[in-house]
Amino acid sequence: MHKKYSEDLKKAISTTLAIIIAVIIIIAIVAGVAVVLSSHKPSPVTTTITSTVSTFTTVTTTVSSTVTTTTSSSTTSVTKATVTISPPNTSQLVDVYWTETPDALDPATGFSVVDGPLYAAVYQELVEFNGSSITSIVPVIAQNYSTSNYENWTFYIRQGVHFADGVQVNAS
Repeated sequence: MHKKYSEDLKKAISTTLAIIIAVIIIIAIVAGVAVVLSSHKPSPVTTTITSTVSTFTTVTTTVSSTVTTTTSSSTTSVTKATVTISPPNTSQLVDVYWTETPDALDPATGFSVVDGPLYAAVYQELVEFNGSSITSIVPVIAQNYSTSNYENWTFYIRQGVHFADGVQVNAS
């Protein structure tokens, strides 16, 4: 009987130990997910816009044929504004789903309408439509762009843009 009690005790201890290890693993996974989700909050972007307006006025008055009076004045006004753009609620999770699967994850080969929002969420574009006017485009990765004949376009890529692997984006 002493031997059976010893075996039952060993089984109980090993079962308890397995449960404790499983609970620790679950806690570690939940903590890891919480850290990942909390570290991917969008951060606010702050930009300072400076506007400078200069005016120069010259007034010439002729009193007689020999005396001319000239008065000049110059004014310069500088206006600075700081604009902070931040998401309205950084803790809100946005879930996007489709009822149709995308035909490709490569923007060069995917032509389904459903692919567009997926590409916008994954890839950054050289240019995109202006949000207030769909007839104009604004630079995104491109700093600016030009064309001389509407057949050949030159895009100037802004500094500091990197691929996901850390390699800097350049013309080659």
